[in-house]
Amino acid sequence: MTVEEILKNLKERGMKITSQRIEVIKFISEVKKGHFEVKDLFAILSRKFPSLSIVTLYNILHALSELGLVYSFSDGQKTIYDFSPEPHAHFICSVCGRIEDVELKELVIGPIKGKREKVEVVVKGICEECLKKVGS
Repeated sequence: MTVEEILKNLKERGMKITSQRIEVIKFISEVKKGHFEVKDLFAILSRKFPSLSIVTLYNILHALSELGLVYSFSDGQKTIYDFSPEPHAHFICSVCGRIEDVELKELVIGPIKGKREKVEVVVKGICEECLKKVGS
């Protein structure tokens, strides 16, 4: 989606188009891939918008998540945001903390009594680089 399409989608949902929302959307559209924590994005955007609050940023990300433009998952300690809304898993290195996207070839979920809202697949382990350091 382009920045204009995202903004149009937000307007159609009755959301105001603020300069802060525009900057978050531009950031997402420029980076496209990658993982970040709110504190990382806040550090970048608060330089441009000193009045930006962390709560406002969480609200913007929540709205973009509802639109399917960003995806959030937990590493067990914190929430991490992902620019890729396509279904995939994440590998998190327990040594260096690096996060890598992992292709999901097949995922079969059995019947659920109720409404499924979200599926997170997080694989934890030690990345190849950290294994090399340990082995040497």
